[in-house]
Amino acid sequence: MKHTGRGWIAVGKSIKSDIDHGKRHTIARADSHGRFLPGYDEANAKVMAASSDLLATCEHLCKTIKPYVMSLGVKKGFSEMVALTEAEKAIAKAKGELT
Repeated sequence: MKHTGRGWIAVGKSIKSDIDHGKRHTIARADSHGRFLPGYDEANAKVMAASSDLLATCEHLCKTIKPYVMSLGVKKGFSEMVALTEAEKAIAKAKGELT
């Protein structure tokens, strides 16, 4: 699965991308049709708009800290290893590599 990359923004309930030379195109919409509290859809749109940046940041963080965490060993770095493993699982899930 290929992600469209960074550059998404939330505009109300819409998620927009600037994939066409600075023009913003709606790529998704968060719409619960009023079934939840006011602001719910807008909050979800913000999370969706940030998802590409969050994925890239998590990938970079895992790649950067993994050698350090592995050098600690299980006895000293157990909680760090658990956190790293959970982050790697979340990355795989976002990429469709984990069900």
